[in-house]
Amino acid sequence: METTITFTPAQLVAFIGTVAGVCAGLATITGFIVAAVKKLRAPEVEQNRRIEALEKKVDELEKARNVDNNELAEIKKTDKVILKCLQALLAESLGGNATEALNEAKKELDNYFLEK
Repeated sequence: METTITFTPAQLVAFIGTVAGVCAGLATITGFIVAAVKKLRAPEVEQNRRIEALEKKVDELEKARNVDNNELAEIKKTDKVILKCLQALLAESLGGNATEALNEAKKELDNYFLEK
């Protein structure tokens, strides 16, 4: 016993219309879900962008700080040599017997300039 299923053209059009309606409904729901997920993720995306910008700024500031620290160390070293030389000059001018201190200060100053 074979049964043949037949559709009238009107039934076929109605069936295709129903399938198309279901597909359109699914597309609409999918679009809504995608839009909702994008809207929910927008703060996270913005936050990640800001964090990356801040991390880049921190890296730049750390590099600048390292350069500044190196410059400050060099300034301290220079100041120390200058103060020793000044101390020797003052001792010589006050007492007149600081030739040893002057020679030592001169050697230190010469060494400092040689290192530069």
